[in-house]
Amino acid sequence: MRVAQRMHEVAGLVVADLRQHRVTLRSLSAESGEFPRVDPRHVGQPTGALFIASRAPTMPDGLFGLNAVARLDGRSGRMQRFDYGAETLVEEHVFVPRS
Repeated sequence: MRVAQRMHEVAGLVVADLRQHRVTLRSLSAESGEFPRVDPRHVGQPTGALFIASRAPTMPDGLFGLNAVARLDGRSGRMQRFDYGAETLVEEHVFVPRS
């Protein structure tokens, strides 16, 4: 099933080298998720943080969906996660800057 395959994709960084006519993919984390977001003020520029809807360990086996938002630091590989708990379904999130 196509949807099930997407749930297991991992966050990655695509680098396009136009001079060398080469595109490479670098895995950023083993964390799977959907709906990747960056700070909209920095779209198209190098950025260190990627936010994804993810599945936390509190989600019971057999249930479909995502129940957390993860912040992945593309430079260090460090991942932080906010787990909403097993009773919450996370959908497409919106990044809102502090200022």
